[in-house]
Amino acid sequence: MNREALASLPAGDRRIRECYNPPATSDVRLHCLDAELETSGVEAFQTRRGEWVEYCNAGDTYSTTILRFRGNYRIGCWGDFAERHGSKD
Repeated sequence: MNREALASLPAGDRRIRECYNPPATSDVRLHCLDAELETSGVEAFQTRRGEWVEYCNAGDTYSTTILRFRGNYRIGCWGDFAERHGSKD
């Protein structure tokens, strides 16, 4: 969906309105997916190389969810991803 379509959804509209500065379309998209999947919010962590991984919190480190890394969306669990790419402490 493009930004206009995402903004027409309740979760998209809510995310845009709660941010002081306009959020990135990818951020709005993840919040819409979070609402659709009924997960527990959008979270993120940094890899050991300092790259951000965003994901819909499915409630367990090893539950299947949607992740966004380097502009691409993936299906997987963030725990396995963090083990492969290392998390920055």
